[in-house]
Amino acid sequence: MTDNQERQPLRRDVLELLHHDQYSPEDAAYLLGMDPDVILQAAHRHDLPAVFAGHDVLYIRRADLVHWLETR
Repeated sequence: MTDNQERQPLRRDVLELLHHDQYSPEDAAYLLGMDPDVILQAAHRHDLPAVFAGHDVLYIRRADLVHWLETR
C-alpha cells in the first residue's frame, strides 16, 4: 500500500468533519491536530464556549471553535 492510499481515509474524515456545525471535543481535536485535553481545558476555563452536561463537554459550535482559533 502506498502512502497516498493510507492517507485517503484520513482525508475523507477531515473533509466530512468540515461540514459539521458542531463538534465533539475529540472531533475538534482531531480536525485541528491537537490533543483533546487542550480543547477540554479551554472549554472548562470558558476560553472556548461549549455546551456541557454536568462536567462533560457535549459539543462545541463551529463558529465558536473558529473564533477561539482566531483569538489564540
